[in-house]
Amino acid sequence: MPGFVEQLSQSRRFQGQLTTQQLTSSLAELEDLDKTSEKKKTKGCLASFGGMALLVMGFVVAVGAEMPVVGGPCAIAGIGVIIWGIIIRSAAGRTDFEDRRYQLLGQLTRLLSADMDPDAPIDVQLDLDKVNTGNKLVRKGKAGPWKVKFYEDTWLSLRGQLLDGTRFTVSLTEKHQDRSRTKRSASGKMKHKTKTKSGVLAVVSLKPKEKRYPTAGQLGAQARGAVQLPPTVELKDLSTRDNVLTLKAASKVSWTVESGVQLLSQMLLSLYQVLNLSRQIDKAQS
Repeated sequence: MPGFVEQLSQSRRFQGQLTTQQLTSSLAELEDLDKTSEKKKTKGCLASFGGMALLVMGFVVAVGAEMPVVGGPCAIAGIGVIIWGIIIRSAAGRTDFEDRRYQLLGQLTRLLSADMDPDAPIDVQLDLDKVNTGNKLVRKGKAGPWKVKFYEDTWLSLRGQLLDGTRFTVSLTEKHQDRSRTKRSASGKMKHKTKTKSGVLAVVSLKPKEKRYPTAGQLGAQARGAVQLPPTVELKDLSTRDNVLTLKAASKVSWTVESGVQLLSQMLLSLYQVLNLSRQIDKAQS
């Protein structure tokens, strides 16, 4: 079975099981590949521009200066360089990934590894394809005068176990809108406008050992007071059923690596606050 970087290079998706050490090492390898690909894309662009300059020069020499013997080969060489640059750029584009996705996973892995056995496996699902690719389109509609394409992309999912035996799941879904409209300006000209909107839905679940937290799933509304989220984030749901705590939170602001890690870390800490609250109640009742 292809490894982490191999799967992402082939399909821009990875699904498998890795330890935190393996995941950290694989992400470093992925970053090296991504940076190399970015340099190759730049090289391809420069080559294409250089080829265009050769092509124009050859045309000017052949036609303007009436020297086809010199200008013709120059123009042909320019076309060749343009094609070469396009090929380089196209090949490098397959392994040029969105930095913030794998960087967020890297920081989250370091955060989780502090409370995990180094050999404990994590089930990882990672999608580095663009959020507005066709298979992620969920519907089309309108918002006022805007025609809107709505995309949803659950691009990250993690499952594992912490040192105290608590099992966790983490998922991030990016919600994206491509908006477009046509409007007549004051001068009578038709203008086409586009804009995008994006947000994120985060879901974090903890399933502790029932012996350690026997009443964790029975707190109900009391648990909400223990939840602390960033100012731009809305609490969507807090479930405490069947000894599984599940916290859902959403933001309508485009996310960054820093804001994403802050959100997930505060969600994890909030759920542990709920667990600590249940333990305090257990002690008070015993």
